[in-house]
Amino acid sequence: MEDKLKWFWEQPDPNRANAAGDVAKLFKNQPIKTPGVFSIEPPTSDASLLAREVVQNAWDSAREYREKFDDPDAEFKITFDFQEHKGAERQQLIDSLGLRELSDRAGDERVRRRRMGLGTEDALTKLDTGAPLRTLTISEEGTTGLEGPWRGSESKMFLALLSVGFTQKSDGSGGSYGYGKAALIRGSETRTVIAYSSFAERKDDPGVDRRLLGVTYWGSHEQNEQNFTGFGRLGSVFANTTVEPTVNDQADRRAASMGMAARESASPGTTFLLLDPSVSPEDLLRAIEQNWWPAIMSRHLQFTAEVNDYDGNTLIPRPRKHPVLRPFIRAFDIASGTQDSIGSHERFFEFRKFEGLTPGRLGLVADLEGWSYADELEAMDPSLRKTEKGHRSLVALIRGPRMVVEYFAAAKAAPYVRGAFIADEAVDDLLRQTEPQAHDSWQMKSESGGVDSRSPELATSIINRIKTNVRDMTKELRPPPPPPDDVKLTVLDDLVKNLLRGSGKARPPGPTAEKRYISIQIVEQKLEVASSGDLRLIARVRFQLSEHIDDAEREADIAIFYRFIEDGRPGEICGLQSVHVPPGFRTDEDGIISGLLGHEPVDVTLTTNEYSSDWTGKLIVQASLGKGARANGN
Repeated sequence: MEDKLKWFWEQPDPNRANAAGDVAKLFKNQPIKTPGVFSIEPPTSDASLLAREVVQNAWDSAREYREKFDDPDAEFKITFDFQEHKGAERQQLIDSLGLRELSDRAGDERVRRRRMGLGTEDALTKLDTGAPLRTLTISEEGTTGLEGPWRGSESKMFLALLSVGFTQKSDGSGGSYGYGKAALIRGSETRTVIAYSSFAERKDDPGVDRRLLGVTYWGSHEQNEQNFTGFGRLGSVFANTTVEPTVNDQADRRAASMGMAARESASPGTTFLLLDPSVSPEDLLRAIEQNWWPAIMSRHLQFTAEVNDYDGNTLIPRPRKHPVLRPFIRAFDIASGTQDSIGSHERFFEFRKFEGLTPGRLGLVADLEGWSYADELEAMDPSLRKTEKGHRSLVALIRGPRMVVEYFAAAKAAPYVRGAFIADEAVDDLLRQTEPQAHDSWQMKSESGGVDSRSPELATSIINRIKTNVRDMTKELRPPPPPPDDVKLTVLDDLVKNLLRGSGKARPPGPTAEKRYISIQIVEQKLEVASSGDLRLIARVRFQLSEHIDDAEREADIAIFYRFIEDGRPGEICGLQSVHVPPGFRTDEDGIISGLLGHEPVDVTLTTNEYSSDWTGKLIVQASLGKGARANGN
């Protein structure tokens, strides 16, 4: 006879170390890097963390399976299945998961729910509404499963569901068992996860090859004047004091009642059930493509991922169909050495040895007729400078697991390049040691023990070489300056004309038919020769509301920048050494000057960085009003 299904709630025990159950806070406010083009409609943080961490843990298990069973060609597959449950199926899920008990415990009081790590509304607050109950089932194939006897750190199920910080994975794996669960938990609005796993029977765990355990990850709370950690377990209750996973046939029956397909030890792996998913199928698919395309494109890895949406449609990651990813894939192919020929705007680098170890290979590509000069739009619309859409040279950092560790921003100046760096197997574990808990960078400083002293030095060497190679390539791609006889020094010509007129000041622009709400006057431009022989521009620009504005003051955004003229078109922006703005105005990190502008003129003065006299440039000044301007005559 099966034991009665119920949740068992852990209480603080002063005789052993304790932790609150809201493990998801490990990734609270965890920033997801979206540099350059990846800032355009990026996946949500929850989708990115779920794609990176959960797939990484499953893939680590698959790689372990291949080594353990000497089966390098074993197929790995992970499926994300989104479902809506209605009617009798919904009621069965409510009963099998004990959702009434969870709902009563969480309550509906906002402060209590917030302390428990729950939102104000989720599936538990809607049990009586008849609304469909949503779940996300994540199923692995070709992994070891959560094997090991139920004895603390010997059990992978314990490590995966109930521990934090234990690291018992092999060298070169994605990470530890401790932090992957935080991303898994954040995939559930109710912070509820069920794990059902099959595995090969072991001598130290005789007679068991399937286990099922449910866990809530809530914050510490009180119930009936007693304190609880927030960890709740759904399993087999013994003497009303402990809960262990349900095993074998009983685990199969419970999994079936929760809508999970049966697992067999002959096909080991794990199925996770997340109640009330916090991510959408489309967002998750995009996150998988963005983070796992190197593994997906490496056909020899036998790596497959797919997403089934709520309507039963199967969504297959297709990275090559995404224009943003295609250049990185091309760079990856170059770095992998799978390309027989390399184009004129492509480069391959094999890094020199680091302490006798081969660091890896770098592929770079450019598109001089397209995205390599994406920031030309800035000249037409200065508001684009407030985004980072396209305005970076990016290199995908990749090591053994073939997940993109980071899209590293290697340079800001045009022309932009895309690249892929593939770490050599010899340095894979050294680089892994430099990664933070989110595995999203190779850090160049060691801030804790347990890290090989060579690791941060290796990371520094690789990052610096990437920057150097990107910089050298962009220099090669820039067109050479025209012959001296053909150079038209725009600023210098204007200055000469002014001097011939007997004035060092430029004449204000003549009237135009278009109504201008902000009057812009370049009052002064002069070139200075620095002690180095290089030039710098000093300019003063005057702004005021025009007669077409009735308001006494309006919020205004001002952009002033100096661009070099390269091959007859705007090229790289020259940095500014100093900018002086009127009182009450402010300058953001992108150089946009904002403040209340009136009808009285205000001046902005600036000095550019020094630059070679071989270059010519143009001062570009733009200004725009905030919304709601009232123009005369309209």
